[in-house]
Order: sequence, then structure tokens, then C-alpha cells
Amino acid sequence: MAFLLKGATVYYGAGQEHLNGDSFSFVNSFLNLWHNGHYTLEPLIPDASFGRLPGYPFFYGLHYILFGPQWALPTLSISQIILDTSVIVLLHNMLRRWTGQMWPAILVAVLYATYPFAIIWVTVVGTETLNTFCTVVWLSLLTRANGNRWLYVLIGLVAACTFYVRAYMGVLLPISMLFVLVWPHAGLLPRWQRVAWLVTGFGVLYIWWPARNLVGQGQLVLVKPASAGYPNQREDMQAYLDWLHAWTNDNTTWVEGLVHDKTLRYPAEIFSNPQEEARAYALTRMAARCGGSFHLRRLDTHDYRLVLPERFRNCNSQIAAGFDSLRLSYIQRHPWEYRAAVPFSNLRKAFFKSATVHQGGAGVKVLLQRMLFGYRTLMLLVGIAGLVGGWRRSYFWPIAWYFLFIYFYVSFDFRSLEMRYLLQGDVLLLLPAVWIVVTGARRLLHRPPAAVQQ
Repeated sequence: MAFLLKGATVYYGAGQEHLNGDSFSFVNSFLNLWHNGHYTLEPLIPDASFGRLPGYPFFYGLHYILFGPQWALPTLSISQIILDTSVIVLLHNMLRRWTGQMWPAILVAVLYATYPFAIIWVTVVGTETLNTFCTVVWLSLLTRANGNRWLYVLIGLVAACTFYVRAYMGVLLPISMLFVLVWPHAGLLPRWQRVAWLVTGFGVLYIWWPARNLVGQGQLVLVKPASAGYPNQREDMQAYLDWLHAWTNDNTTWVEGLVHDKTLRYPAEIFSNPQEEARAYALTRMAARCGGSFHLRRLDTHDYRLVLPERFRNCNSQIAAGFDSLRLSYIQRHPWEYRAAVPFSNLRKAFFKSATVHQGGAGVKVLLQRMLFGYRTLMLLVGIAGLVGGWRRSYFWPIAWYFLFIYFYVSFDFRSLEMRYLLQGDVLLLLPAVWIVVTGARRLLHRPPAAVQQ
């Protein structure tokens, strides 16, 4: 609550406490449905009808309906504070149930309650707080022993809800299925029945999305398009980003430089010959001149009407074709660098973000950022040590599987690292981190640990 009342203003700036660059997509998706009967973040873009899964837009919409447009944002922030507080309780109760001990439960509750990378999202119209809540609820349900069929239906439903909040969270379904199959607890049902009820729970909720897309939009879209329907993320920008991600994990420098007409100097070694290098600079100039997505970025707007043909003659298709050919050329010449260099740079950044914060910078703000990200790195390493040391404890398995998935998915497949994508994995790692710290402390004090629930 203190962050809502004062901290958000200090951190984000006055008037910026609730909205960031992605907020409009959640808000507009619901408002277009509410006012126009069309669920889309931009009515003029066909694939924007599938751009946002409905979980968070409907969460926002509930506050809009109940409290009106004036109070929708502050009441949503209060709801997210309640959800965030609930996560504290859930983590506490989970570790208390797993260990049978009070102090580990209290410690994990304190660590999450003061975890800065979760706190900063509670006021923002964005998926991070709701996603963390759903993920922790999922883990709490999944690791309960001896459940009946309704427990597994509920696990599937929660996994589907989490998928609707963030598409990549659909991985909770296969993780849940695998855990149910290998979990050593006998349970009240045969393993195959547990899996069947779990899939049923997921399917009952999930099926509405592809059904809506097929019936209402005439397309069978199972998840969402790559561009998410963003007006400033059309084929010109997507192709440029894909080319950048082939050889660098820092797209911000190049995109912002292009948008603001700065002189760019691409590394000479990424080109096959001077002709290809000259073509890259020609395409860059073309993107700056007639790229629709770059034009909207330059204007700092998502108003797609500004790049309609009658107002802006774009050359998006030529830009996309050009940068796609450069990307394929690079991959053909540097297959191992493409598969390894950028992904492992992303992994390094994911673990050691403090080493990449404002290199060469100084001042209190930079020092504080490095200290906070250094603390995060420490917690990650302790958490991984807990997973390794507690590998026999079955309730750590889903944590390890999700952690491996999200870090490798973002680093190797998505290839564009934003730290917020890793938040749920980092939060779950607090559980094994606390476990190994308490276990190690007991051994140092020569006190045998109490029996632990397997």
C-alpha cells in the first residue's frame, strides 16, 4: 500500500503510476469489446483481434464496469495489492505444509513481502502481479496430496486461467501432467485418471478461445500472432528485430537509434561482403523514411490511423523482405553463433543483470540498481542450490521444470529478454532458497532437521 500511495510516484513519476507501454493493449482490448462489441486492441488491424488473450483485459474490465473509468485504475491497483498480499500467505502456507516448520514459512513470506521486483508491478496495468498470483495458486494446488478428481479439474482450470493471462504460461499444463504422472504419492485416483481430469479442467476453459476465433473471426487461432496486433510492431519492425536478434541481444540501442535518426554503425563482421553491408544501411534508411511501425514509434503513439495508406505511404513489405534476407544470410554463414551467442548472452543477462546496468555509469541510482540486481542474482543462485540439494523432494520438481522452461524459452526461442518475463520463476525459486538456507543453518548449529514431507 505504501508503494501505491507514494512509492509508485517516486519510481515511475507523477501521472505515470498506472500505465506503461503495454497497458493500452489490455485496456483497449476490453474497451473495444464493451463499447463496440469487438474484442480487439485495434479494430483496423485484422490480427489485433487475437492480439491479447482475454485474461488480463477482462480483469481490467471488471474494475471498469464496477467502478467506472475514473476509478478503474486505482481500484485495479488495490486489487493487485490484495493479490500480491495473498501470494505472501500462499508461499508461507506452502512451505509450512511442505516442511512442517514455522521459521522457513515466515522467512519465505518476509522475502517475498520485501521483494522489490514484485512490488514495482502492483500499481501497473500489466500482467505481472496477476500472473504471479495464478502461478503460486497453481503450485499450491498441484503439490497437495491425495486429492479427488475435483482437485485435478481445479488445477487444470487454474493452469488455463494463467495461460489466458500470459500465453507462454500454457506450459503449466504439460508440467502438471508430468508431475501428476511421476509424483510418488499414491493418491485417491489412478495416475491416468488424474491426468484426464486435469486436461479436462484445462480444456473446459481453454476451448472458448479457439472457438471464439473460429466462429467469430473465421480463423482457427490457437494462441496469438507473433506481433500481438500492435500497430508499431508490424512486419517492418518484426523483420528488423528478428535480424537484430540473430546477432545481438540489445535491440533497444539499434531501434531507438533508428527511430531518432541517429547514425548507426553495424558490426562489419556480421556481413558477407561490402555489398550486403551497404544494403543493410539502405534498408535502415528506408525503414526510417517509410516504415509504418518506425513512424509510429517516432511519434510515440499507437494510433494506427496515422499510417493508413491515405495518410502514410509505407514500404513495410520491402523492409521486411530485405531484413529477412539479411537474417537468413547471417544464419547460413554463422549457424553456431546464431544458435548460441545471443541465447547465452541472454542467459548471462538473466542471471547477472547487475553486470549490464549502465556500464560506466555512476551515482546513487545506478549503485542502487546494481545492489538490487545483485541481491536478485544471489537469491537465484541460492534457489538453484536448493533445487539441486532438494532434488529428492518432489514438490521442488515443478519449480525446477518451470524455471528451466522460462529461462531457456526467453533466452533461446523468444530471444528478447525483459526481466519481467522471469518474475514468476524467480518467485518460485524463493521456496527452495529458503529451504536450503534453513537446512544449512540447522546443520551448522548441529541440530538435526525435522522430518520433511516427501
